[in-house]
Amino acid sequence: LEGATVHFTPADGTKGIPGHGFTDAAGAFSISNARGSKGLPEGLYKVTVSRRVHPDGKVVPPDDMTPPIESTAKESLPPRYSDPAQ
Repeated sequence: LEGATVHFTPADGTKGIPGHGFTDAAGAFSISNARGSKGLPEGLYKVTVSRRVHPDGKVVPPDDMTPPIESTAKESLPPRYSDPAQ
């Protein structure tokens, strides 16, 4: 899945920081953590995948810092993948 954001949130007592990656055309990604470096500490993480799309079909680029509430883009993946509560 190209153009998705993969979010990692520490879970079940894992000491660490959140991280994320953006998928390329092959679906591959590398993880950057909240401190700006690569990778995450070993542990358990809750993983969600989000792919926000504008009404014209364009995927929100990784460098777009528009808050979701102010954006015309909508989540295109089912909540089972994109909603952290699920």
